[in-house]
Amino acid sequence: MTEIIRSLANLAGRYDAVFCDLWGCLHNGKTAFPTAVAALLGFRATGGKVVLLTNAPRPKSSVVRQ
Repeated sequence: MTEIIRSLANLAGRYDAVFCDLWGCLHNGKTAFPTAVAALLGFRATGGKVVLLTNAPRPKSSVVRQ
């Protein structure tokens, strides 16, 4: 059965790293979602590694700026 996750904090202790898609998860194409950013910053503060992924057809430099 699929487990419903209400917060990254609920499962962060079980993992060393999180792979997260940018578009729609962290960002809407113009601005970041503050709660998603806070969750990943909190995970990093506990020693977790965060890997951001995207298949967006944009140059890296424009993605980094956003």
